[in-house]
Amino acid sequence: MSFNFKKQFFTSFFLMFTFSLLGQISEGGQPFSFLHLMKSEPIAKTISAPTFAEISNASNSGKGPYCIGILKSTNISSKSDGEWTTNSDGSKLWRVKIKSKGAIGLTLHYKKFYIPNGGEVFLYNKNKNHVIGKFTSERNKKNKITHTQIIQGDETYIEYYQPSGITDNLNIQIEKVGYIFRGFEDYLQPFLDPRGLSSFLKPKADNCQVDVACSPENNGWQEQIDATVHYTFVENQFVYSCSASLLNNTNQDCSPYILSAWHCGEPNAGQNLSGWTWYWNYQKSSCQPGSANSNNPSKGNQTMTNGVVKASSGNGTLNNPPSNNQVAGSDFYLVKLNTSIPTSYNAYYAGWSKASSSASSGVSIHHPSGSAKKISTFSNSLYSTTYNGGAYNHHWLVSWSSTTNGHGVTEGGSSGGPIFDQNGRVVGQLSGGSSFCTNPTQPDLYGKFSSNWTANGSNANAQLSSWLDPAQSNANTLDGSYQPCSSANPLNCIINTSTTSITAGNSVVFSDGSTGNPTSWSWNFDSNGLGGANPSNSTVQNPGSVTFNNAGTYTVTLTANNGSSNCNSSVNIVVNSGGSNNNGCDNLSNIPSGQSLTVYPYGNGYMSGWNSYGDIGKADLFTISGNYSNVNNIAVYLYDINSSSNNATVDFNVWSNVNGAPGNILGTVSYTLSSLENQLSSDPNNSGVITATFPSPIAISGNTFFAGIKMNNFSGQDKLAVVTNTNNANSNNTAWEQWSSGNWYEYSASNGWGYILAHSISAELGFITNVTPNLTICAGDNTTLTASGAGNNGTYSWDNNLGNGSSKVVSPNSTTTYTVTGTDANGCSSQASVVVTVDNNPTISVTPSSTICSGDNITLVASGAGNNGSYNWSNNLGNNNSIVVSPNTTTTYTVTGTNSNGCSAQANVVITVESNPNVVAGANFTSALVGDNIQFNSNGSNASSYSWQFGDGNTSSISNPVHSYNNIGTYNVQLTGFNISGNCSNQDSFSVNISENNLGLYDFKNNDFLIFPNPNKGSFEINFNNKTLENSNLEILNHLGQIIISQKVNTGIINLVINMEDFSSGIYYIKYKHQGEISIQKLILNK
Repeated sequence: MSFNFKKQFFTSFFLMFTFSLLGQISEGGQPFSFLHLMKSEPIAKTISAPTFAEISNASNSGKGPYCIGILKSTNISSKSDGEWTTNSDGSKLWRVKIKSKGAIGLTLHYKKFYIPNGGEVFLYNKNKNHVIGKFTSERNKKNKITHTQIIQGDETYIEYYQPSGITDNLNIQIEKVGYIFRGFEDYLQPFLDPRGLSSFLKPKADNCQVDVACSPENNGWQEQIDATVHYTFVENQFVYSCSASLLNNTNQDCSPYILSAWHCGEPNAGQNLSGWTWYWNYQKSSCQPGSANSNNPSKGNQTMTNGVVKASSGNGTLNNPPSNNQVAGSDFYLVKLNTSIPTSYNAYYAGWSKASSSASSGVSIHHPSGSAKKISTFSNSLYSTTYNGGAYNHHWLVSWSSTTNGHGVTEGGSSGGPIFDQNGRVVGQLSGGSSFCTNPTQPDLYGKFSSNWTANGSNANAQLSSWLDPAQSNANTLDGSYQPCSSANPLNCIINTSTTSITAGNSVVFSDGSTGNPTSWSWNFDSNGLGGANPSNSTVQNPGSVTFNNAGTYTVTLTANNGSSNCNSSVNIVVNSGGSNNNGCDNLSNIPSGQSLTVYPYGNGYMSGWNSYGDIGKADLFTISGNYSNVNNIAVYLYDINSSSNNATVDFNVWSNVNGAPGNILGTVSYTLSSLENQLSSDPNNSGVITATFPSPIAISGNTFFAGIKMNNFSGQDKLAVVTNTNNANSNNTAWEQWSSGNWYEYSASNGWGYILAHSISAELGFITNVTPNLTICAGDNTTLTASGAGNNGTYSWDNNLGNGSSKVVSPNSTTTYTVTGTDANGCSSQASVVVTVDNNPTISVTPSSTICSGDNITLVASGAGNNGSYNWSNNLGNNNSIVVSPNTTTTYTVTGTNSNGCSAQANVVITVESNPNVVAGANFTSALVGDNIQFNSNGSNASSYSWQFGDGNTSSISNPVHSYNNIGTYNVQLTGFNISGNCSNQDSFSVNISENNLGLYDFKNNDFLIFPNPNKGSFEINFNNKTLENSNLEILNHLGQIIISQKVNTGIINLVINMEDFSSGIYYIKYKHQGEISIQKLILNK
């Protein structure tokens, strides 16, 4: 039989998230160009599209993977391609457009991807509705970006924004572009042109496939749906896709192990994957059978990248290397991701079974042809087969069943997808097969999980066992769990017993009922050292029958471990001496002490037990005459037990009295016939008293009831007898039997045996000890347990070393079962148990802890309370997970996070507030001539450093600089002052007018007069050097050459006072004229 490989498809995606995690998870935000008007499109870099022949050859590749894209070599660099723009604030922008005509999407693969500290990188499509980023310098060191996911359409834009002041250089080098031509139709549909200008993308999955959103196919499989992973990988010059599953391990620590098929890329152990992208929740939310599921496309926006291969059948010796069209061994590989999976993904860590027995029914969940997640159902048992002549019987063969919404099969891209058994556990991964929608009844083959375990090779790199069973529990099965794994399924020790009260020399059957997937057990059947317990201890999960030979109360303890935590539990076994009841409770028996006992045979069997008539029940009628009305246990004397089949069971029952005959069953304890035979095997006749203690005492209404046994599924040589007294030993018959018809008859009835007797059955009557109902507390809390029911002068004894008393305060570190024994004044005892479940407190965090400037605000985000958790902030700031605050002074904020179980924890964050400086800018002149020196000055307070922008491209960082201008004009001068840390600043600005020297005069004499004081605030004295010439004239001009004062100077004046208090500060000029000669001097008015 020949089969095709089937590999599930999906390309390298990384979408926008706000999680601070490794893996290609974006940090959110918007590109700079989305918020600012850009004058032009970035420069395009065109990549030649593959030819039709190339795409056709890739689509029909005979190797098996579902090919979805072709890698095209290129050399695009931030240093030489695209365009750089410097913005007005000094920040920079680099953009490049990458285009390859006809692609439904593009992926980018990098040789270098380095982002300077403070920089931001985004990628987006032409429609600007498919955006990933931002990516920051955080990715330079941790899990470096090797590739980015598909972006819709045949144009992808890369944009880098760099704030001013950054001197480091961006280094992005793209060496390959993935041209995606199919397989992303579901994913890309939401990003098509919102105006309807793009073509509809028809999904590739065939019409018979069934979405995981369809009911009833998905009923009971939600956890398995959440465990199925879709991924893409690159090999040679192509992009392929497959399916996989996330697995639990016996440490139950949420280690991110992923299982898939080896033929999906043929990776080997130790390989650091590059170009792998993993997707969760790529699935529909509605069911559209038979329509290729073209509506309600999933965006599949939860991804992680790469990882390390831990084990692979390619590293083993089983059919390795394989021949053509074969696979290595059982065709598996196991990857461990580089970081934990975000809780928001709601990922389920699937359980598994390494048992060699076949599943009777189940499902496979997978991603055929790149479509959203699908489910295929099987209802016939898997059976062993060999894949294409390879490793003998190391694969399961499955045939799919038709269901309500289709007939799920597998396709290319389904390879590696998990197959789950009827218990929801992974039992294999898809290698290939022959099923198609056109021929859905053909089989598919899955590599056996049981073969993956150790059969591929003797080293850990060829086995699952070392990685999925780190606790070395050798467990055959492990159940799955959501995060936080063991916390979601806490370890809780539970002891199951066949009875808790026997007579010395009899046995109790013990079994483990613990939850939380324990992997090792330690039993102690005589922890208080009474002696006589056989065996006294055990390390198996279900120890079975234990005989107690001495009278007393034995404390039996169980300690279990699941690889990450321990639990403890205990139970008391009351052993009475000589078969008599000595604990103060009433004991009813219809056979007086000293009467002879016998067994009446009848033909093929016994009168009081199994016989050829097919009797199925035996009972005795009891009348209550004492102080109690609750049945604690019943004891039945059995004889000649023989078990020959696997199905025979015996129920120990209490029935109500309805019209004088056994009626409704009020309580029952069931045993297999073989376990009863085992308990009594030390007797040569396989006989003895079996005491069946009910989990809780049975309340009797009225003063009569029936007690006895019911025999189920007896066949062949299965048999037992119930011992009786002799015929007519009692005056009244109390024995009853149930015929095969289901009707009950007295032994004394005319259509019965005609005997008057009683069965050797006794019933212990007592009271019910009540205890606080099961409850849940948070780690570190305490609770009070209260017992009642023992009446006046009653006592209560607690296990777990709690001592005596009706109430106890407990504060367990882990989930614990507490058992209390109540004893009344008569010495009658009964037990009750309460489970106190301990829930972990959440780990709450608040980000960011930051410094802000006075007047600014900041958003604080709390996390850690989990799904359906809540948050409460101090200072009446509300109960959202995020708040916006604007403190005036340094402030500590406290948030209390409460998870869905009501457990709380707190976290604090300090927001440091720094004062903004008071900045005042000024100058001695705001009007001057070209070349004039202007004294600029900074005033205000709390500024420690300065930055002047003079408006002509020149700057200064000193507080009071001097500056002159070379050209006329009006200049905006801006001063920025920074506080001592440099974090906070303030600004002030003003204008300076600069003009040319428009005096048009030649200063050929300048010593005809003196001006003093110069500068001053408005009163200038002019001295004419002790001489005044006739016909002299004095003019004062502003910087524009305009005359503002003109005065005749009379002969003989030596000193002249000019008052300019009404004029503005600035530079003025005094021009003195005499007989064609001119003298000019500068005058500075500085108010």
